[in-house]
Amino acid sequence: MEKIVFFNIGWMKFYRGQTRKDKITGGGLHIAKTGTGGEINNFKERDGYYYGYVQPPKGKINLKRIDHRCDNEKLDDVLVVWTANSVNKLGTVIVGWYKNATVYRTFHSYSKGEENFDYLARAKVKNCKLLLIDQRLFSIPRGKNGIGQANVWYADRPSQKKIRKSVLDYIENGIIKNNYRDKINKGIARQPDPFKKQLVEKAAVKKTIKYYEAQGYIVDSVEKDNVGWDLEAIYNDLVLLIEVKGLSRDVITVDLTPNEYKKMKEKRNIYRLSIVTEALLSEPKVHIFSHSPETNKWENEEGRALKIERKTSAHIYL
Repeated sequence: MEKIVFFNIGWMKFYRGQTRKDKITGGGLHIAKTGTGGEINNFKERDGYYYGYVQPPKGKINLKRIDHRCDNEKLDDVLVVWTANSVNKLGTVIVGWYKNATVYRTFHSYSKGEENFDYLARAKVKNCKLLLIDQRLFSIPRGKNGIGQANVWYADRPSQKKIRKSVLDYIENGIIKNNYRDKINKGIARQPDPFKKQLVEKAAVKKTIKYYEAQGYIVDSVEKDNVGWDLEAIYNDLVLLIEVKGLSRDVITVDLTPNEYKKMKEKRNIYRLSIVTEALLSEPKVHIFSHSPETNKWENEEGRALKIERKTSAHIYL
């Protein structure tokens, strides 16, 4: 059986240290009181490794529940799945994972230079993945057959085998087994060719649809409706409104119509601006920008902010 453990932590974008743009939320009473937690650096590289923190019951990990044969103070080759309470109201979702990790029974200390902190898991960076915000869709149930009140969940009961298998399929193949998605897929009539714009824009829309569908969203085109965005990406109760702009070069500079910009401001919590550069090449690049409440700016997943220059125009005639 795959050695797997789930660690539930606070919510952040990057987990590379708390900044003005990336503050931890959720995660329990300690974070609520202090505004910080040990997990804020869980995806910050140090010497080719990530060092993961979680607060377990009584400060210990029960390694025997991960592998009943373990009598040591550490256990190797564990899949550590990091979860957090979604700000998109999807419940507890997977935010990333460490593959082939070493998990320790009790806290170990990292000390180098001015850095000194505790950790319970360690893995090579090349074996780890932190999901982007819009990729964090895989919900983990809570309660009797899911995660309880503790921040560590072993998913080792017979009734939890199905969840384990679904998680493993997702991590290995990017597959979300979601009945809701299957039902929606059957109910949506795809438009065979809804894009009548120039070739670059058409390619950008197709690339954006592919990008979001790969995350598990159901994507529908609303271009003809003139609503101020091109696509609607649906996942359970979450709906994202996506305006798509295509560029032939690798330079980000686009114009929004007055209606698009108005909706971008009005719907900022669920509005996304997808800018696809080098759209006609074999490997176009998708840049997703969303509104950051902390900075009141439109930023991509790397924290780079767009500069917005407001313009007015006029139609003059005799």
